[in-house]
Amino acid sequence: MWTPAREIKWVKTALKKEYLYSDEELIRMKRRLRDLYKIKYDMNKGDGFGNGYAPVIDLTQESLQNQADEVAETITQLDKTSF
Repeated sequence: MWTPAREIKWVKTALKKEYLYSDEELIRMKRRLRDLYKIKYDMNKGDGFGNGYAPVIDLTQESLQNQADEVAETITQLDKTSF
């Protein structure tokens, strides 16, 4: 099961071995890490439904598909490292 915390862990582990990746891949992983921290924050804030500010998460169909594609691409990219 995918969770932001699990993907954050994977990306951080991969960034420790940055010599395995090109500059473009590193930039993409760091951007993904930043986005994952935002998602994790939005999922954990408040004590219920909608307490606090408006969430950063965009729940449109296109956005959700883009998120799924990002997850798949990140996991594929992380297969280069041995955990």
